[in-house]
Order: sequence, then structure tokens, then C-alpha cells
Amino acid sequence: MGWIAFWIVLGVCGLAVTITSYLSRRETEATIRKAIESGAVADAEAIARLKAPSGLSWAQRLTVLGVIALFAGAGVAVFALVLGANEPESVSPLLAIAAFTAFLAAGLLAAGAWLRRASSARH
Repeated sequence: MGWIAFWIVLGVCGLAVTITSYLSRRETEATIRKAIESGAVADAEAIARLKAPSGLSWAQRLTVLGVIALFAGAGVAVFALVLGANEPESVSPLLAIAAFTAFLAAGLLAAGAWLRRASSARH
């Protein structure tokens, strides 16, 4: 039953992110359309600037998530080692979770570095 609830929550979170992204993009397009119709924006360069994403780039976001996941994995490993004094049978599963988190962090950091290199090669 717990696995079913986990996958349902994961699906709902994914759907919420998708819907939020769609609504945000639709709002941006409506704002740009109104600016064009009112004559405030006339050239293609200004439209491209308005469409450009604001905030951190994907490379930076992935790097930050990778660093956070890396520290989370280290924290789980330390927790496993501290807990191992009283509960030795729980060390193995917790170290496996820490390793999984560390591999996830490595993937995020690699993806961030790859995107940073790809975007710098384009410019």
C-alpha cells in the first residue's frame, strides 16, 4: 500500500509541475502578445529578450541540486555510521541509500557541467 501511495504522490507532483509550467508559459505569451498589439514591442530582439527565461540557468540549477544531494548522501552515511553502534543491522540499507543519493548527486553534477559546456560552446 505504501508503494502505491508513493507513486500516486510522485505522479501528482509531476503533474503539478507540468501544469504550473504550462500556465506560466501561457501567461508569458499572453503578456508578450498584449505588448505587441499595443505597440510597446516591435522588434524581434525585444521579443526574444521577453521570452528568455529569468533566474538561474538549468546548468546552475542542476549543479545546486547536485551539491544538495551530495550533502544529503553524506548526511545519510554519517547517520548510518552513528546508528550502527546501536543498530548494526540497519547500517547496510542506510549506506545503500547514501550511495544511491551520492550517485544521483553525481549525475546531477555531471548534467550541470555538460549543460554549462554546451551553452558556452554555443555562445
